[in-house]
Parts: sequence; C-alpha cells; structure tokens
Amino acid sequence: MEGPKRSQLRGKDDRSLFKVLTDGLDIIRVGIPKFKKEMRDKINFDFDGRRDHGDFEYFVKFDEKIINSWFVSADSDSGDGKSRAELIVSPNIKALFCGNLITEVPQDGKSFEQVIPYDWTAAGRIQDSQEMIQLHSISDLGITLADGNPGPFQLEIDYIAL
Repeated sequence: MEGPKRSQLRGKDDRSLFKVLTDGLDIIRVGIPKFKKEMRDKINFDFDGRRDHGDFEYFVKFDEKIINSWFVSADSDSGDGKSRAELIVSPNIKALFCGNLITEVPQDGKSFEQVIPYDWTAAGRIQDSQEMIQLHSISDLGITLADGNPGPFQLEIDYIAL
C-alpha cells in the first residue's frame, strides 16, 4: 500500500523559490519585533520573582496628604452629564470617593435615539486585550458607577494594590 506523495500533502505551490524566500523573510521581519516584545514583557514580569496568589504591591496607600494631591473629575466637568464627585478624607483617615450620580442623559443629538451599551476601553473603558502593566506607567485611575441607580454614592478606599 502506498500513501500520498509529499507534494500532495503540502498542496501545490506555484510560487518561485525567490517568492517563497521573500515571503518567509516577511514573516520573520514581522515576527521578530513581536517576539522581542513578548520576551521583554516576560522578563519585566518575572523580574521581581515568582508571584503567588495573594501577593500584591501597594500602588498607593491613602493618607490625608495623598488624598489632597489627587484630581477627581466627573461627567459634569466635561459637559457629558450632571454627576458630581469628590475625593475627601473619611472619618477613618481613608479616601472617601463620594458624590451624586445623575443618570439623566444629556441631549447631545444622537441620531435615531441610539442606545450605546457599556463597551469600555482604555480611556475609562473595558479592554478586550489585557496585558501586563508596569506600575510606573500608570497615570490615571477610573472608577465608574454603572448600576443605573441615581443619587448619592460613596466608596471608602484604604489603598490600591496590584
């Protein structure tokens, strides 16, 4: 019994040897930067050693001085809504993120009364691709209330750790 010939397994390739080589070089040219980034990310991630479940590093531990250095904004600050928020010192000397959520949608002219679902990305939105992040590269932190319940809110925060 004789099996299929090697050329039948691979399929017919009408490309010239030059085209095969240049296509291969293109794959390598694109692949090397991706490989370098993957290796750099792996090295940076593993730099501090192995992490176990429950391990974390403080990004910020709130006290009165740190709380007063934070900038807080809400949709009313950009004209996108009427909600207000502030970060103050709680009675427990922690950060107290509080304010008033107003769910009234601004009349901004969206056509056909479009309803846009929550599809958050990097600018205050959920990201599909989750990648390792270096603590020194964090410049902003967003907290979003999305339960649709209008009225006052508060969240006491002791620390943020990653």
